Amino acid sequence: MAKYNHRALGWFILINALFASLISTRFFIFFPAELVTWLSTVFVITSTIGQMSLLAMVIGLFLLPALFLQQTPRRLVIALIGALGLMLLFMDTIVFAQYRFHINAVVVGLILAGDIVSFPLTVWLMVIGGLVAVLILEFWLVSLLERKQQSIKPKLGRKLGYSIFAVFIVANLIHAWAFAYANQPVSMVSRYLPLYYPLTANSQLQKLGWVDLVAIEQQRRLKVDGKGGFELSAKPYCRAGSTAA
Repeated sequence: MAKYNHRALGWFILINALFASLISTRFFIFFPAELVTWLSTVFVITSTIGQMSLLAMVIGLFLLPALFLQQTPRRLVIALIGALGLMLLFMDTIVFAQYRFHINAVVVGLILAGDIVSFPLTVWLMVIGGLVAVLILEFWLVSLLERKQQSIKPKLGRKLGYSIFAVFIVANLIHAWAFAYANQPVSMVSRYLPLYYPLTANSQLQKLGWVDLVAIEQQRRLKVDGKGGFELSAKPYCRAGSTAA
């Protein structure tokens, strides 16, 4: 059964990566306008697509065993995991809107305890309603892809996969260069994406003379002076009971 549905799962991962990228645009509502440059804009686009595709692919690996299930359980499991992933990302945008940090183990504990990090009832109802709606959408999507997978050209999927991989590489190269030259508009972007650890290659670039050590030291001092902007202990940017942007 698995060999007949792996193509549908691949397309399911690609489409959900697109959904996740669209949701992630909410993070950059709060990006300082004065730091927007053409390079940071390119990096926002490439890093978002690359990171969300990577996360979708990781989730897709955990879905591989589901391909051996019967039709209805298989579709339900895939749809449920996909929906949970998208809703978790959406909740992360809500947390980020209020506190300027991403969901982690500590934040989950605080949310469950209702201490410091809390949401009004309307937010929880929106999340639950959204989960049900996204679950229905995901179930319809995986069902459609499995029915139509024979008519989808394999070359198209491979081209899209290669394109996303190229975007991922471009984003990491941009960050490696920006990190070496302490380019703040680019280096700040990584704080806005969850679980994002882009490439740095200062030791290699330094051998080529492509590292601005003075700028890096100045940036390090600025981080020390302004420490706390993205830490859990930082004061929230808005009240915990307020509605997220």
